Amino acid sequence: MVWYNYFAWTLLHGFPQLVGIIYLVCFYQKYEIPLESKQVWKLWGFSLIPLFGYLTFFMLSGMFFQVTNLFPFFGDMSGTGHYPYDFIDLFHKKGNYAAALGLPINNATQLLIIYLFFLLTQSLYFVIMYFPARHQFLKKNPQLKKSTNN
Repeated sequence: MVWYNYFAWTLLHGFPQLVGIIYLVCFYQKYEIPLESKQVWKLWGFSLIPLFGYLTFFMLSGMFFQVTNLFPFFGDMSGTGHYPYDFIDLFHKKGNYAAALGLPINNATQLLIIYLFFLLTQSLYFVIMYFPARHQFLKKNPQLKKSTNN
């Protein structure tokens, strides 16, 4: 284990959770919950931005590190060390988990399936967080119940 593995693990699995906790403590319920359908869809879309940013950043940085033959930023976290997870590497055979299971799926299709699963999971998190917050907001503001568009 080398220093950059600890750094990468902290960056991937510690920092986002810490920021989330700080957000919940400092800002949650400090603003109005959107009630109109259009605003809710927009908020849901914003909740997916971190997933798109994550995939874009780590695919591009991994490709850059791999092409320029820079040190493996993620060490032993993936087959090449240039990506945080093997399934993000579109060109490495070790990254194709589906092939290891005997499924005739290429790396790009596998990444799409995994990514759609992540989008579904994030959407579930959104529903779990939004609707109780909406219920609590409407409970505190009963006059708004009659004017909702939903």
